[in-house]
Amino acid sequence: MFMGAGVALETKVDQIREIIAEKSVELLHLQFVDIEGTLKHITVTTEQFEDVIEGR
Repeated sequence: MFMGAGVALETKVDQIREIIAEKSVELLHLQFVDIEGTLKHITVTTEQFEDVIEGR
């Protein structure tokens, strides 16, 4: 999981997992900025969440 990332990031990911379970979330719409500063977005299923977090 994210080399060098702190405990705060792991805590946030755990919170997201809890919300997914509690609210029966099916899809996640993720937005981020690439290295060139361009806004990107992707929609994934909750089953794909772990792969996204791991960078796969």
